[in-house]
Amino acid sequence: MLDLKTVAERLARPESEVMQESLRAYLLREIGLIESALQRYRERYNVFAPSELRSLIEAGNVAGHPAWEDYLEWQNGVDAIADLHSLLLLEASNA
Repeated sequence: MLDLKTVAERLARPESEVMQESLRAYLLREIGLIESALQRYRERYNVFAPSELRSLIEAGNVAGHPAWEDYLEWQNGVDAIADLHSLLLLEASNA
């Protein structure tokens, strides 16, 4: 089984450094996965932000279903990305 100690020893680096870099890589990967998922909304509705989709829905330019659900998922994704970025900033400020 792969563990922190084994990786750190093999790389001849401190465990804490390997852990920090691993966490950073994980957060960046998660951001990328969420961004990929959100891209489908940009393409589907030809807008760049959830607020633009909301405006289209409210103006009646797109059908409310499933656009409202898409809007909520998109906004939740944006919020999740912001939260992950705040963790990255926290990590950077502690470095």
